[in-house]
Amino acid sequence: MKKVRRVLMGALIFALVCTLAAPLLVGAAPASVPKHKVKFFFDKDIEDQLSEEQKSQIEAKQAEIQSILESVLTDEQKAEIETHKTNMEAQKANLEEKWNALSEAQKEELYGLHDNTIDSHMAAIDKYLDLGLIDAAIAQDMKDKLTEAKNSMRENGEKGMFSAGYFKMGVELGDEEE
Repeated sequence: MKKVRRVLMGALIFALVCTLAAPLLVGAAPASVPKHKVKFFFDKDIEDQLSEEQKSQIEAKQAEIQSILESVLTDEQKAEIETHKTNMEAQKANLEEKWNALSEAQKEELYGLHDNTIDSHMAAIDKYLDLGLIDAAIAQDMKDKLTEAKNSMRENGEKGMFSAGYFKMGVELGDEEE
């Protein structure tokens, strides 16, 4: 429960800082403005411990922060953000089309590479455990999450690293040079 209280307190402090800092953002250069909606991300274990009321409180604060952010953005900045979102959606659709055109063997090759990466991470976790840097419970939790990710990739038709939120983070794909 202490962990939940710390997370909630952190979220509220963040909301307060954003509220106080909002006037400073007026006139900020477009490059300094976040290109995504404000959202707090919690570890699944923490999220499961939150009551519906706590989740509602967090959602309300997120909406408040989003409102503040949008109130300080210029029309030019809002247009830039919308253009970026449109470009990301087009790139995501393009990736989906290309992914669907791959043969099963090509997809399996990519899945195999991701399996190797996950296996390497699991070996590193074992080494951390052997060296006493983490305890057995943490190691098992980390390995469980990696195993879940490894299994869900094929089951859910995920596209490897592009299913891990790269489009959410704003990474742009393409052949264009900067």
